[in-house]
Amino acid sequence: MKFGFSTIGCPGWLWKEVVSAAKDMGYDGIELRGIANKMYLPATRTFSFENCLRIRSQLEDMELEVPCISTSAFIFNEKYKAEAQKEVRDYVNLAGLLHPDIGG
Repeated sequence: MKFGFSTIGCPGWLWKEVVSAAKDMGYDGIELRGIANKMYLPATRTFSFENCLRIRSQLEDMELEVPCISTSAFIFNEKYKAEAQKEVRDYVNLAGLLHPDIGG
C-alpha cells in the first residue's frame, strides 16, 4: 500500500519543504492542493512550465508521485461554467506536465 499527504495541510510550505517532508516521513506521494499560500497552482511560479519539468525529474529521483491534483472548480452551477472549464483545463495541463504518462 502506498501513502501520501496533501499540501492542504501545510498551506504555507514552499515546494522544497513539501518534498523534503514527504521523503523524510517515508511517504510515496503528494496530493497537490496549494503551495506557499497560493491555491491556484497553474498560476504559481512553482508550477510554471520550466519548473514543472524540473519538478517531474525531482519527483522521479526522489521516488515520489503526485497521485492527485485538486482544484476548486465549481462545475455544478451553469453560472460558473466557463470559469470552471478554464480551471479544469489549466489543471489537466499541469497534470500533463508533472506526469510522464499524461503528457509533456
